[in-house]
Amino acid sequence: MLAQAARAFTGAWPSLLMRAAQQECRRHIGGISQTSPTKLSEVMRVDELASKSGEEIAQIWLQYHGDPQASVSGQQQADTSPGSAQRVGAVLSVEDWSLLQERGRKSPMFILPLAKGGAANDGRGLNYVTLLVQQQLPFTLVTSLEEFKLYGAGAPAAMTVTHYPELVDSKGVVLVRGDIVNDKMLNPGEARTVLQLLRAFYTDADDYKMVLEFNHHPKLFDWDKLLKKLHIQ
Repeated sequence: MLAQAARAFTGAWPSLLMRAAQQECRRHIGGISQTSPTKLSEVMRVDELASKSGEEIAQIWLQYHGDPQASVSGQQQADTSPGSAQRVGAVLSVEDWSLLQERGRKSPMFILPLAKGGAANDGRGLNYVTLLVQQQLPFTLVTSLEEFKLYGAGAPAAMTVTHYPELVDSKGVVLVRGDIVNDKMLNPGEARTVLQLLRAFYTDADDYKMVLEFNHHPKLFDWDKLLKKLHIQ
């Protein structure tokens, strides 16, 4: 069972898995699978944002990425460029970005079960997939744990995340873009959920305890507790 494999992987995490995952992260972050520009100026006209507040910029960013929760005021046109359907956006506050940087350095890895609308496409009848998260900020790499088991450092990315902190001092926001690399594994709604969960587990004090255990006290990490927390059983 995949759940048993996840439990077994946490036991091996401090040694072989950690080293292999770090190699994988460096390989992809180096440019092979990083699909978004690394500078905000290559995504938006930053000079036109000078008169906007942080809240206005956040809404513009979310509308541009087609977020259904974004305010419709301002009528920002959604992104229609090639590949735009596979991009999602989020916004972090200064406080959340500071916590993410600090905790991402200290605890760069995590496994994240993601609920699926139906049975997962692995033929096992599971109602979730397990994702391996690797932080190398301002980038985050998300791969499938199942594919990591099969291919190790050669496992393909399911999603990459790029953080743009250029406006953190002047506007108090960090813009986040997630690029879906494997659309058979993640759809845009699920990719948005991944961004929400990453934020929660790295910025909420109680949630971060599980990330801390996973990285530094793997024997204390409770996979079943994580499933229950995310209402997956």
